[in-house]
This record gives sequence, structure tokens and C-alpha cells, in this order.
Amino acid sequence: MRDEEIQYFGWSDKINEYVNGFINVEHYPSGEPLIHFPGDDVFISRILLRPRSMTGFLGGLFLVDAIKDRGHETPDLILPFVPGARQDRLNDSGDYLFTAKSIARMINEREFPKVTILDPHSEVIAALINRCEIIHAVDCIQKGFTANYHYVVSPDAGAEKRATQVAKKLNVPLIHAWKTRDAATGNITGFGCEALKLHKETLNLLVVDDICDGGGTFTGLANVLLKQNVAL
Repeated sequence: MRDEEIQYFGWSDKINEYVNGFINVEHYPSGEPLIHFPGDDVFISRILLRPRSMTGFLGGLFLVDAIKDRGHETPDLILPFVPGARQDRLNDSGDYLFTAKSIARMINEREFPKVTILDPHSEVIAALINRCEIIHAVDCIQKGFTANYHYVVSPDAGAEKRATQVAKKLNVPLIHAWKTRDAATGNITGFGCEALKLHKETLNLLVVDDICDGGGTFTGLANVLLKQNVAL
């Protein structure tokens, strides 16, 4: 997969055919997003936004603003991961922000005809976004999928439902893991995993989580599993 933060799909009057392309969000020294676009002859119908940071996310939204300011129609938005998805409620302590709601407001202000998101952290974010369509993780497993997994691993209670669905779809056992987190800081403080009953020289494990941003859950689980003499 390419690492540019924006992919666009549309029609080019210049060459009279459908086109798609990639855009990376740059930024000025003070942090404002900066985008170079091919030209006004391209009429965008869909934008796939995979931001690496809030600058990338804002750059994608500001690109839509610039498209509309030039008299073009608002495209559909495909946003696999919604920023702020883990901040999807008001907490009594710790993190004070309800970022998911703030992000949803920003999306809704653009009045996208349709917003497609991938397997959100909770149903809250989808309910906050207008004209939102969810693609669930289990639906990404296509007919004829042949990966030979020995276990599906649920890293914590929050991932239990989606991990169970994937395990059933693949017809492999589900292994339950857990982690402890400091509510005040959000830092993960420990991991655990139930004992694996199957032991081979190498086990193929599929970890199904709800959010992956820094990879700490996967690294922590790997260390726990290695203590069970599992070669990953």
C-alpha cells in the first residue's frame, strides 16, 4: 500500500477519461497543511483519506473546501480510521476531551454525500457522522481467503466482538488476551494471554484489534506469547 495520505478518484476533462492519483500532505513551518493538486480539469468524485497525523486529516478536509470553493461538487469521503475514535465519550477523569464528537462536527460541516469508515472503535463515532456507512473487519475476509492461521487473538475486551466474528469466519480457535492501562495517562502497563493449546515450530496468529496507531499492543502481545515458547 502506498503511503500518501490522500488518494482521489474522478474524471479529467483534459484527457476525457476516469483518473485517480495520490497526494501527500505537506506543511508550512508553522504547521498549516500544504497541498499541490494536478489542476481544475479533474472533477473528484471520491477521496480516500489515510492521515498520518492531524495535519494530514486537516489537509484532506481543507482540500475538500478548496474543491468546493472552485465550484466543484462535494466528493464522497472514504476514511478507514476516524481520528479521535478512542476518545468517544466524556470521561470523569483522565482525558477531558470528547475528540470523536469534535472530529464528527468537522466532517459534517463539509456535507459529504457519503462517508465510509472501516470497523470503528465503537458505534458512537458512526452515529455522530452524517450519512455514514461502516465496513466491518469480518466483511474484509473475502471468499477463498486461504491464509493458514492457527489462532485469532483478541487483545482485550474491546476487540472481543470483532475478533470472535473473524475467528468464526476463518473457522479457527479464538485466544483471549488482556492488557492493563493507566486511565490517567492512557499508557499500557501490562499484558497477558491465555495459554495456547497448540504448539508447533511456528504458529500463524492473527491479532484482531479495534485501533492500531503506535503498535504497542502487538509488541506487548508478542513478548507475552514468546514466553510461551511460541515462535512467531
